[in-house]
Amino acid sequence: DGASDGALLVRLTAPPLDDAANRQLIDLLATVPSGPKRNVEITGGQRQRRKTVRVTGIGKARIEPAIAEALQRSGT
Repeated sequence: DGASDGALLVRLTAPPLDDAANRQLIDLLATVPSGPKRNVEITGGQRQRRKTVRVTGIGKARIEPAIAEALQRSGT
C-alpha cells in the first residue's frame, strides 16, 4: 500500500471473481468522508488489476490522507 508515480496503491483481500474486488474497493473508498457509495465510481479497469476511480464530494488535497486513514481503519 502507498503511493507510486501519482497513483495510490491498494491491496485488496477479495478475489477478482464476480466483481468482489471491485465491490471491496468501492466499500473501502466509501468510508472516506465523501458521502455515500454513489460518490465512488470505478471509471476504468473494471476487469484489470489497475483501476481508475473517481471519488466525488471531497477536495483533491484531502483525498489521499482520507484514503490512507480509511486503509488504516480497515487493515487493508
